[in-house]
Amino acid sequence: MKYKLYKEASEIVSNSIHIIGATRSGTTLFEQLISSLKNVECYDEPALLRVLLPLIGSIPKKEFQILFEAYLFEERMMYSIPGRNINLNKFDMSSIYNSKDKKEIESRLSKSYRRLEIFPKAIKSSIAFKQVEISQYLREFIDYYPMMRTILLIRSPEGVINSINQKKWFSDEQLFNNSGKWFFKRGTNWNIPDWLENNERKKFLKMNETDRALFYYQSEYKNFIKCLKLKKFKPLIIDYDDFTKNPDLIFSSTTKSIKENYGKLTNKILRSIRINSSSQKNLIDFDKKLLENCKKLYEICYSSII
Repeated sequence: MKYKLYKEASEIVSNSIHIIGATRSGTTLFEQLISSLKNVECYDEPALLRVLLPLIGSIPKKEFQILFEAYLFEERMMYSIPGRNINLNKFDMSSIYNSKDKKEIESRLSKSYRRLEIFPKAIKSSIAFKQVEISQYLREFIDYYPMMRTILLIRSPEGVINSINQKKWFSDEQLFNNSGKWFFKRGTNWNIPDWLENNERKKFLKMNETDRALFYYQSEYKNFIKCLKLKKFKPLIIDYDDFTKNPDLIFSSTTKSIKENYGKLTNKILRSIRINSSSQKNLIDFDKKLLENCKKLYEICYSSII
């Protein structure tokens, strides 16, 4: 390939803060906190990356990397700093108003910035981005970007499953209608998440909602455990329930580990966090063996917390 990014741009992307975890594991709350940090630009589940990631290994490594890095640095970083590509919807949890000071936002929107003004600030900033439901691609991605500062959010099975059921994410309505909920592999009469193996589809469709959620949890944590066995993968693992009980201590330790500093709204967000109670609710109508296996997988991940 003839083209390449500035060395500084590639280095910033390679050292990004990558927030991952199974869905409903507290990744959005943690993303909000990371976004509040000084000189950090954080992006919520970038859709293009969710489409690009399944292509890892199918296209040449250098081509994948320039697409990945150009998107994060040029399309997101270089456009969010001058206020051209930021979420201004105050009702969204990922809105910039929920993580950055109002004066800073107004400064971004106060004039038109030239590229020569944006670039010096961009190369002094950090990129952060959140992704869920991508664990099946994670091992190859780690090989491409071993220096990323990965934060892995984990949560007890009961808490995740209860939260998923409340959202009805694995209901028949989601699977048998073109709801647009996920990036799907399509069947003849149904939509299927891409983390399912081909030989698992029929079994998955016959399950009830709770068992589908447990099956998803099992798939995610199996992949996390495979990645944790890699020598080059040393994520910061944070248990969501532990975090909600002691957010100040755990997040202070997190920022020291990733070498970033609190922003003007960081403490305000931390003060708003309440102890999570959804994990205490009992599941109903579920496969006991499936739940027990999910608990074992969770405990393996939990035992890896430093």
